[in-house]
Amino acid sequence: MYSYSEETKELLDKVLKVNDIYHINSLPIEFTIMDVSYKGDPGYLSFQWLYDRLGFYSTIRQYDTFIRRVVEFQQAGDYLNTLRQRLNITHEMIKCNLDSNLPVHISCCNYEGKEDKKLLDLKNIKKHDFLVTIHPGQTRAQGSVFLRDPLKNVLLYIKKDQKIKVKEYNFIKKISNKKQLLKVFREDNTLIESNNSIIDFFMPGSRNDTKNGLKFHPQTDTLILKCNSIKNPDKVGSLHSSATYLPKTFISMNNFSKIFFNKDLNIYTDHIGKAKELIEGGRKVILNKVLKESRDNQHYQHLTRISQNTLKERELNGSSTWDRWANIGKLGHDFIIQNLTEKESFIGEMTNNLIKLSSEEIKKDIGYRFIETDISNFKKVVEKNEYKGFCIIIDNTKISSWSRDIFELLFCIPPSHSIARTHNNSIAIINCEHSYWEGKGELTEYIINKNFRKEWQV
Repeated sequence: MYSYSEETKELLDKVLKVNDIYHINSLPIEFTIMDVSYKGDPGYLSFQWLYDRLGFYSTIRQYDTFIRRVVEFQQAGDYLNTLRQRLNITHEMIKCNLDSNLPVHISCCNYEGKEDKKLLDLKNIKKHDFLVTIHPGQTRAQGSVFLRDPLKNVLLYIKKDQKIKVKEYNFIKKISNKKQLLKVFREDNTLIESNNSIIDFFMPGSRNDTKNGLKFHPQTDTLILKCNSIKNPDKVGSLHSSATYLPKTFISMNNFSKIFFNKDLNIYTDHIGKAKELIEGGRKVILNKVLKESRDNQHYQHLTRISQNTLKERELNGSSTWDRWANIGKLGHDFIIQNLTEKESFIGEMTNNLIKLSSEEIKKDIGYRFIETDISNFKKVVEKNEYKGFCIIIDNTKISSWSRDIFELLFCIPPSHSIARTHNNSIAIINCEHSYWEGKGELTEYIINKNFRKEWQV
């Protein structure tokens, strides 16, 4: 059972008094993209994640050994534009079926200088009619847009004085009381089990994004019910998802990298020529978004610019063990260690001494090769791949168009999953090291959204 503190109840009353609040269980990508991707086109987001200074092609080698993964984590920490963070957010969203424990918070108001808009249609919104702000939940929103999969736990806030009416759909429900809000917030029981949690929305501080003890969106002048803490009064520790979020990014990237770098990426197909044409065509779609004309060079610069001041290099020689682990604290440090092998744990603790001594093999080539074969039986393909690494299936008889870079499929396959595939098995990426393929575990799959492969129409 969840409950509120008395102080939180007062804050809730305040927010409900000035805002209309809606819960959305399937947020249209058309709306999410308003505050996520440049020019309202998710193709630009793909371009960033692949080609900017911290994108896949630029930084994947930072993760090809365990020590390199430790160093990257120590230096970058919670900086959201790293490849580790980008891979992790799509993988985490897939694992929770885009239904996160805590809601994504979105505020919306009439665009400055515009007359009041009477109707907000989440499926048909014009960029210059409304101003949209997403936070907390910006990274989850980016993951949703990248995957083309709708977010399933969203709170939409609209100030009553905006006089905006929201068009009714079966995926949206207006919140009318405090009890309804309780169902939207869920605890993370990774560290401790609880059945008697207290939710707190009080936000201390006097920054421009807090106001009267609450989270505040200055862009839309809207108070937000950001959950500051979830605690059990009888137990030590936090039940808030943020408690383990950062160490989970390391564990997830570590597990993913061990699979990815264990074997060259093979693409199995029924026709090599057609598969090559498909992949090359998809990559051109992404590149042409930004580089098709000389005037678009400014877009390239906009998308690839990463502030040197933002990415601070943390001192690796901390005064204590956990100080060296991106300042995540003892609980976070211990959580990572518990999810490593004995050898990895030892290396992690001795990183500063072992960096120059490591003999771990570094993968020389990052690429893929085509293999033309029978692809009707996925288990036989995995066997052919020696139960190592990832592999990709392309069935040219079932697919005629592809508007993504082939490496974007890596964002669709968490290391905990057996396979990510389209509905008709036209394209699939397989984790060949998952126990399912050897008959030792259950199938865990992600069905790639049908819109994932399509070129976005602005």
